Amino acid sequence: MSFTECDMDAEPMTDCAEAALALVEDTDLLFVDGGDRLLEIRRYAGLLRPGSGLLVHDWKQYFDYIEGQEEVVIKELEEMGGLVPLYSDLAVHLDSCCMFFIKR
Repeated sequence: MSFTECDMDAEPMTDCAEAALALVEDTDLLFVDGGDRLLEIRRYAGLLRPGSGLLVHDWKQYFDYIEGQEEVVIKELEEMGGLVPLYSDLAVHLDSCCMFFIKR
């Protein structure tokens, strides 16, 4: 096992981030917790294969700062690649800081 550190949010994308795109296509779970979650979601979520999960950390806290964007992003995820939220009622009930999506 090896680890490589790189800025996945860099504009323009670095060589390291470009290489990581192939890894996203092969992953079972993508955990989004960078500084620009919206950029990460838009850049990587559509690459997930069917059955893969997307877990966005600090979902509620992040989108509270971008009023009205929560519903827009949920719709965008569904349209971009069939990602639908799961367990959202439970997350609200538990006051969870994460939102989980599955790629259909």
